[in-house]
Amino acid sequence: MDITKETYEREGVVDEYYERYLNIPDYFEINISKLVKKFPGKKLLDVGCGPGQFSRIFANQGFEVVGIDYSKTMIEKAKSLSEDKDNPEYKVMDMRNLKGFFDKSTFDVIWASASLLHLDLDEIQKVLSDFKYILKRGCHIFLIVKLGEQGTILLNDGDLGESVRRKFTFINERWFEELLKKLKLSIIDKKLKKGSVINKQSSYWGNYWLKSD
Repeated sequence: MDITKETYEREGVVDEYYERYLNIPDYFEINISKLVKKFPGKKLLDVGCGPGQFSRIFANQGFEVVGIDYSKTMIEKAKSLSEDKDNPEYKVMDMRNLKGFFDKSTFDVIWASASLLHLDLDEIQKVLSDFKYILKRGCHIFLIVKLGEQGTILLNDGDLGESVRRKFTFINERWFEELLKKLKLSIIDKKLKKGSVINKQSSYWGNYWLKSD
């Protein structure tokens, strides 16, 4: 994770990331709309919030938002783009230690868009368990993971405008859904979106809408 963190601490990478993901795709807007209708004005945790593009949308829709990211530079960028400094509330935080920061049943919604993909498989299990702990019963999680041949790779690429090093973990779809079942996180909705070929591996983005039983 530290290699990925070092990459996302670079101001040039953060600025390029912000510009690249400034426009929100339609499938995100649909899920945001669903959450707004289901949990108006409730407390939401944006995990791996980056420059805060989703945090700001939810705050503007009336949510009480906490955005967390491991990168101090990402959080500084997010704060600089927020007109109201009290909402969203941004924190530099390691998602692998959520129980150390938040009490049980704190949040109504957890939003984790492509943030778990930089973790190892055992870390993903722990983070999902922590999600379950800090989420209120009967409430929802929206997350996106990288599905493919299970394993972790270190990738040098230029997706963010310069050569960067990031760790990507591909998750076997069946393994992941068995884990969700074990944690009593029910799948409300699931969509697969074809991803790029990385190191000769085909991949899919798994968009999961979950409910804590």
